[in-house]
Amino acid sequence: MFQVIHSEKPLYVQAGNCVETNSWIEVLSQVSRCNAGRLSTFHPSAYVGGYWLCCKEPNESTPGCKPCTA
Repeated sequence: MFQVIHSEKPLYVQAGNCVETNSWIEVLSQVSRCNAGRLSTFHPSAYVGGYWLCCKEPNESTPGCKPCTA
């Protein structure tokens, strides 16, 4: 499962396996490279129970805690 961040909410995508996940991420990365509004950080986990699981931030709109690398 991975996230595609949109201006309003993250979109969670569940691929069939890790090869399919990597293919999706590669294609989406290629398409978004020229996006001037592309984010520089992301949350590698989900927002569940009132906080981000990765960094424990309670605000859903808090900027990501990890740099985007793709």
